[in-house]
Amino acid sequence: MKLYCTRRQESGSLLEQIFGIKGEEVGKNQWGKPYLKDHKMYFNVSHTGNYTFLAAADQEVGIDAEEITSYDERIPALYFTGDERDYWYRSRDRRKAFFEIWTKKESCLKYLGMGFFLTPQSISVMKQDICRFRSITINGRIQIAICCREAFSRPQFLGLLKNCCCISAESEEKDEIFAADLCTEEHFCKGDYLSGDGH
Repeated sequence: MKLYCTRRQESGSLLEQIFGIKGEEVGKNQWGKPYLKDHKMYFNVSHTGNYTFLAAADQEVGIDAEEITSYDERIPALYFTGDERDYWYRSRDRRKAFFEIWTKKESCLKYLGMGFFLTPQSISVMKQDICRFRSITINGRIQIAICCREAFSRPQFLGLLKNCCCISAESEEKDEIFAADLCTEEHFCKGDYLSGDGH
């Protein structure tokens, strides 16, 4: 499992930039989820603010990235399951809990390949019977959730690839990883800390 991040305006096609995969090699399932036609690699993409995130793995994968901003407190009642609402309501930091649940939920819907064609209330991210999650927070400003079939370990920063920072989720060596400073305009990968949980 690898996670790539680039500035949105520079991203073009991350698949082509990183893997040399052309647009004609990408298909879409009946719900619109993109997949690679003749490759044994799975991928999923999410955009937030000025950034694009691409998760690539040897198994089905879903990713969602959201800027941590204000949110509508009516959303949990509309889209969360009972146990998700309880977790959100009891949390000391409801905003953090909201984005943790929301990104996990959307990454799971994308992992399943149906997106919002499947009702958000039909799955609970508090249970890990459908898939496993990795939550990552970058600079306290961007919340990311990656969802895949099998558990994967804490991420580790790998380095640069063209204009991307590359993060591997295959190493358990560090609790915190050295990653991109998303605030820096001149030097995309100046360096900052990114943290991930094991849920």
